[in-house]
Amino acid sequence: MAKNDRFGRLLNEGITSVSKRQSLKKQHVEEEIGERTGYSMHNVQHWQRGNVPEDAETLREIVRYCVGNGRVDKQWAQSLLTAAQFDNATVLLNDLFTEQTRIFISYQRGLEPDESLALELARALSRTGIVFFEQVASIDTAWVRQIQTELARSDLFIVLLSAESITNEVLLLELKRAAALSGEQGAPKLLPIRVRYRAPFGGVVANLVDDLAWGFWDGDTPALIAEVQAVLNGGESGVNSAEKKAALLQDTPAKPAPPKPAAELPSGAIPLDSAYYIERASDDIAHAALQTSGATVVIKGARQVGKTSLLIRLMQNATRVAFIDFQMLQPAKSDADSFYRLFARLLSLRLGVPDGTDLYWSLPLPNPVRTTEYVAGHLLAQANTPLLLAMDEVETIFETDFRTDFFGMLRAWHSQRAIDPRWRNLDMVLVTSTEPYFFIDNLNQSPFNVGEVIELGGFSAENTHTLNQRYGAPFSTGQSVDLHNWLNGHPFLTRRACYLVTEGRVEVEDVLGKKSAEIDGAFGDHLRRLMLMLYERPALATALQQVIHEQRCEDKVALFGLRGAGLVREERGRVLPANQLYANFFNSGSKQ
Repeated sequence: MAKNDRFGRLLNEGITSVSKRQSLKKQHVEEEIGERTGYSMHNVQHWQRGNVPEDAETLREIVRYCVGNGRVDKQWAQSLLTAAQFDNATVLLNDLFTEQTRIFISYQRGLEPDESLALELARALSRTGIVFFEQVASIDTAWVRQIQTELARSDLFIVLLSAESITNEVLLLELKRAAALSGEQGAPKLLPIRVRYRAPFGGVVANLVDDLAWGFWDGDTPALIAEVQAVLNGGESGVNSAEKKAALLQDTPAKPAPPKPAAELPSGAIPLDSAYYIERASDDIAHAALQTSGATVVIKGARQVGKTSLLIRLMQNATRVAFIDFQMLQPAKSDADSFYRLFARLLSLRLGVPDGTDLYWSLPLPNPVRTTEYVAGHLLAQANTPLLLAMDEVETIFETDFRTDFFGMLRAWHSQRAIDPRWRNLDMVLVTSTEPYFFIDNLNQSPFNVGEVIELGGFSAENTHTLNQRYGAPFSTGQSVDLHNWLNGHPFLTRRACYLVTEGRVEVEDVLGKKSAEIDGAFGDHLRRLMLMLYERPALATALQQVIHEQRCEDKVALFGLRGAGLVREERGRVLPANQLYANFFNSGSKQ
């Protein structure tokens, strides 16, 4: 076939696109195309000089490879095929751009073997589908739009779950979003893959994937690829029954335990035996409040300030505890009847009391009354010992139509202590990250303004200094002050900074400046999660810009949201960014 310079330019454009997206050298891409087509790298370079391949199958494979691995579109493919005088281009284009399965691979950047495994999966699966394998260079709204778009149109969502990645903020947000989309539109199908991880899942991850079939990888990548291909063809991954899951979790290799890391990875609530928990004045107040029989304690604060960590320490001292994480009740929140009954059953389960809801739910009573009678007559009557009802993430109830009735019921339980002695055995702790007053019409029906109300904020400079010392003083005394000023005592970010420097993953100067906000910086994942959250809530993004530039927020609903997310603080009549890291990162037109 005659030489065609336009074909050569377009082919070079496609190969360059693959090289950038997959972070590969151009020569490596040329070698892969040669392997796919049965030619050498030199033949591919020959084609890039405008020499069109003779056979149609070679052209077809070139287009498939560039579309699946690069960022080229249908117009590029059509132009390349036209320049090559390819017959039946329409059939190939329809196959590539309308029928192919779209696959989203979620993993933690910079973590091995997770990232290498994600790359191998992406390369293998691109032969049969269009794979989105995130390889971004910056954090901006263009990146957010791409994530949201690819999630929304994906058919299969693969998430790599390892001991460290299950705490990654972006991965967890992508998993939550994929699960929500699956429930709303029937796609994507979720495929969790355990990466050398045999421990039980907990919290949100358990809620989202425990009932799904799992994949498992312990070094045999070809077997895993075959397993994923089977899922694409309508099958299930290997760990697809309760028996197989139990066997996987119990089958711990007989190897010496690895040495305990020098520092504790910041992830969620701080364990009771942790040396890195910092007691604050609020701890003493909360513990003292529960010394009185029949106490109500409300713990309010932004995300990641230590609310749940305090809650589990209050639970430790209780005789009987019923712990309810309202995130776990998500499936029942669309129907009041289902929610109240599930709430009552969970209380029975937590207390080891037989489920007696059949009797009480046969009564022609409103749900709050049924639940109240059930707690008083069935749970409190079982033993004359104090019961602590510990409720976490209660702000998720604010989204429901029955929120006023439910919280009015809890307020009534608080008030019943003065009338009915049984209720004096009930202590309640409510934990929320969102200001409740806006969501409850009648404050006289609110449990959030009675008892001991604790506002949990950031660390003091002394707290930051103490935490730094417990990590072995990775920051000097002066640097510890700089760290506190940079993060304004943000508990989670302060712990993360100490951990990363202690483990040698970053240098001190990388934490205390612009580099900390880069895509692979100390706080890159944290900031990416916030960007995703703001993109889904444009009113909050607009309000945050007003806070940054004017130190005020006219939209009070948005202000509640920003405070709950931990993005802003109020000080002497002004609304300010929560810390200098946030102020610098979000005060930039480059995020648009």
